[in-house]
Formats: sequence, C-alpha cells, structure tokens
Amino acid sequence: MATVMDTAMVPNPFSEPCKRAYLEVITTSKPAQCAIQHHGQQFGASTPLATINLAGLLRLGGAIMIALAVAPLRAQSLPPATPPITSAEFPATPMVVPSFRFVPLVTLDERYTDNVAFTSSALAQRDWVTNAAAGLHVDYRGARAKALLDYRVNRLMHARQFGLDDTQHYLNANATLEAVEKWLFLDARASISQQNRSAFGVADTSDSTSANANRIETTTYQFSPYVRGQLANVAIYQLRATGNETRTGESVFPDTKSLEWTGFIKNGPSTGRVGWSLDGSTLSVNNSDIGKRQDNRIRGTTTFEVNSQLHFSLSGGKESSNLDGRQRRVTTNHGVGMEWSPSERTQLAAVTQKRFFGYDHLVGFAHRTPLTAWSFASSKEVTISANQLGTVNPGSVYNLLLDLQLR
Repeated sequence: MATVMDTAMVPNPFSEPCKRAYLEVITTSKPAQCAIQHHGQQFGASTPLATINLAGLLRLGGAIMIALAVAPLRAQSLPPATPPITSAEFPATPMVVPSFRFVPLVTLDERYTDNVAFTSSALAQRDWVTNAAAGLHVDYRGARAKALLDYRVNRLMHARQFGLDDTQHYLNANATLEAVEKWLFLDARASISQQNRSAFGVADTSDSTSANANRIETTTYQFSPYVRGQLANVAIYQLRATGNETRTGESVFPDTKSLEWTGFIKNGPSTGRVGWSLDGSTLSVNNSDIGKRQDNRIRGTTTFEVNSQLHFSLSGGKESSNLDGRQRRVTTNHGVGMEWSPSERTQLAAVTQKRFFGYDHLVGFAHRTPLTAWSFASSKEVTISANQLGTVNPGSVYNLLLDLQLR
C-alpha cells in the first residue's frame, strides 16, 4: 500500500535560513531555527539541541535525506504556482523626474542689401545692416506642470539710414498646470510677434530683420482655466474659460480684449453605434473702435457609426450674434458632417452648417505613402484676431477631427 507523505512542514535544507540554522547546530549550542513556507504562510520550527554531539549530525543528515526523498512527491502534490501579477493588471503610476533647461543665445551678423527700405527700384538705397541679438530658452517639465519660454530681442543698426534703426522683440511662452489631479487644469500663453499692418503691403516674415513699414509688433496674452471629467461611463464633460488681450501700442490698431466660455457634454466611450453631444459657447469682444460684440451659441449633435471607418453626424441649434456689426439677431443653425478613415494612411473629415453669415465649412484630408505625405485643409468661419495670434493653425486632420468633436 502506497503512503503519501504530507511534506508541507518539511523544511528545504538548501534554503539560506536552514543552512544558517544547521550550521549553528554543528558549531554552537544554540537551538536550530528555520522558517518554513507553505502556500504563502510562514511557520517557525525550532529544534532544541543543547550540546554538540552525534545526534545533531544525524538529525541534519536525516532531514536532508527526507527532503530529497519526498521532493518528487511534493512537486506532484502541490498546486501550480500562481502566476505573478503583471503591470497590465495593476499599472504602475509613471514617475516623472522634473527637468529644467536654460539655454542663452547671443548672435551678431552683418548684412548688405541694395534695397534697405523695400521701396521701388527708382528709390532703392543700399546699406549695411548690423543685427545684434540676444535671447534665452527655458524649458521645465514636471509631473503636473510644464513651461516653455523662447525670447529673443534684435537690435538693427544701419550704416547710412540711421532713421531705420529698430528694436524687435519675439516671445513664445506657454505653461500648463494640473491644479487638481485629472479635473482642474490651467493653460497660459504669451507671445510677441511681428505682424503685417495690411495684407496689401510688403509681407513680413517672422524672422525678417529688414526695415519694413508694413510691420507692427503685437503682444498677446491668454489665460484659460478649464475642468473636465467623466460621469461614470455615461458622459464626458468639459467647461473652459478663455481670456485674451492683444496690444499693439498704436491707436490705429486699438487694444482688444475678449472672453469666451465654451462647454460640452457628450456620450461616454461605450454607447454603441449612436452617439450624442451638447455644446455651447458665449463670446464677448471689446475694443475702442467696435465697442462690444457678442456671440452666443447652443447646439446638439447626433453621430451615427456605419462601421469603424465611416461616421456621419447631424446637428441643430440656435445662435444669437452681432459680430458682423449689425443689430443682434437670432438664427437657427443646422448642419451635417462626416468622417471617413479607409485606412491608417488616409483620413477625410468634413462638416458644414448654417450660421448667421451663411454656411460655414471645415474640410480636412490627409494621405501618406511610403515616400510622401499629402494634406489639404479648408475652412470658412468667424475668427477673432486676438484668439488666433500665438496659436497653431489647425492644419492637421487630428486637430480638425478634434474640433469636430468638441465644438
């Protein structure tokens, strides 16, 4: 008759605690102690051996022989080991090590031009232009805060036409802060750029250091706090306030201030083939030339998923506006949209709706081949200069699709 031994309480003689315990038996008069682990629990085993004698050596040899003899039986009787917990089951919170970088900039260059003031050929004058520039680059990245600052000042000095000497400032700064984890965020932006006074004058580029009467230095500040979150798995919401101020320092182009509130609530991630959203906005613009203009909108949208590649949307709402300078009036808005992604390389998005000024539209297309990338974007919409300065032009399909979802 075969006998199955319970080896749960047999210590492993090759474990480090047992080696030390048995070594103490041979060399000292202390009792041997060994921690035995069985299915995740620990037990203390103590063998009182008062003296160093042959019995201690026999017990050591006997324990080793028993452990070696029952090792196969123990391997068959024990249940399979529990697999270790993976990072996918309990993802670790990534730790961001704050980083700070400061880079100064100093340049000096000399240029020669045969038309220093960009005039007609009959009035063109030659001159040497010295450009002394200084600037700095600051970049901070933390767990819940990021900041970037690029600043440069150019001092233009002319060898003959002293009246064309000029100082130009360039600034691109932005910062983000996660004030309350995963709920309250703060965005801030500041920019100083050289803008064109008129679309019909000599065009000025962002890095131009030549004298140009069509250039005007423009400073823009923007501050935008917002909250966003999720209501269980039912809906996602966001509420944002954006304040802008634009300054030029010239009475011809008065300082402009604007305040815009935007918000939306839409279906959660798992709602099937039919989705919904409700969004609204209120915009107020004020300067000394136009006074105060306002635009208020509310809109509901329903989306339909034909398949994973094709989506359609229908929207309708109301709008009250006097942005065009006329008396405030209320109009009914309605529109349609579509999104088509036949492959990862090709994307097309388009939306149009009736507004107080007529029909607007927003179209974006992108396609990639192994050696080329093609993109097209077209839009017609009311824009406020203060809201456009210092922002990135929405030329990517990603931004267009994001705009379709949030606006």
